[in-house]
Amino acid sequence: MQNRDLSASRWASPEVRRERQSQPSPWASRAASPHHQDPSTSKPWPQQVTAVTTAPAAKPLSSAQRQYIARHNDLHRFRRLFRRLAWKANSLTHWSHRALNLAQEHQARLPEYQRVDSDGDPPGHAQGRHVDGPRATLGTYDMVIDPVEAERQFKIDFYEFYALLERGLVCLLGVWGVVITASAGVAPASQAAANGSIIGDSLSFHGSAHRFHANVISALEHPSNPLHATLGRGPVREYIGIAKEFRNKWKDVESRPEESFSGHERAEEEWDPGKMRRYEKVLRDLKLEELLGCVLSGLAEAGRLAEGEIERLERLLGSQGRGAISDIDLDMQDAPFETMAEQGGFDHEMEF
Repeated sequence: MQNRDLSASRWASPEVRRERQSQPSPWASRAASPHHQDPSTSKPWPQQVTAVTTAPAAKPLSSAQRQYIARHNDLHRFRRLFRRLAWKANSLTHWSHRALNLAQEHQARLPEYQRVDSDGDPPGHAQGRHVDGPRATLGTYDMVIDPVEAERQFKIDFYEFYALLERGLVCLLGVWGVVITASAGVAPASQAAANGSIIGDSLSFHGSAHRFHANVISALEHPSNPLHATLGRGPVREYIGIAKEFRNKWKDVESRPEESFSGHERAEEEWDPGKMRRYEKVLRDLKLEELLGCVLSGLAEAGRLAEGEIERLERLLGSQGRGAISDIDLDMQDAPFETMAEQGGFDHEMEF
């Protein structure tokens, strides 16, 4: 109920009403209801404050920790590459010999007039005669084993093997901070040995421009290289060099006309016994199993040396080393190493 005196009555005279209007309201001094406060002048109601916990900023890594992480990552990459190399080496030997054995079995079943002579050439009366080659059955698909195609695919596989091998060597050298570049250098390995260590202020091994692949070999041959005794001399170094030579020789072997899957070009896949002898010669000259076994044994020994180097660095850093590596997400590096966007990507990937 509102409290109103008689001056507010409708029966009051005009003079009384004017006097009332000129006087302050008796309610003006009272506190206004909190439900009718002017938001511009009223104080806000206290609200519940939610505590926000801010994580302390991570301490920046020291230069020694960053170096340790980079070298630990190189070792991790090498381990993965070595497993891939060992598997690919076994695939190389298995499929090359399987193709050769199928071809030899097929040759043995041919009539006498279709067989090759001691020189690897068909007899004169069999010239120009072709029959289908041996077949490898894969489910509902019969694949003709043509020695020329088998040789081509073997060379492609071997080229890919060397690309992975070279990447593994680069990662191994990275464990000691040795960086391979393709930039122009000043001296060959023999002359550089007299000038100082491969591991120094530069940490880079330079060679002639566009000779990255040769620079990898030259770095292994450097006497002060920690891997020199394991990979830079003896049979391992010789076989790595042979593998590189075949890599250079076979890098363009994949070129083949698209029409070969139809029409007259498919005649290449018809059986020619003379092709088999050439394929045998490739495997004989390469000494595949001896080469692969020697190189893998050398890489395994080099990997153990690299693990020892990482353990040495970890001991120097103590708990700082273990803490630094625990923050690294190695799952980001799980893409297959041989995944390339285009032909020639193996060379491009190495130029880092």
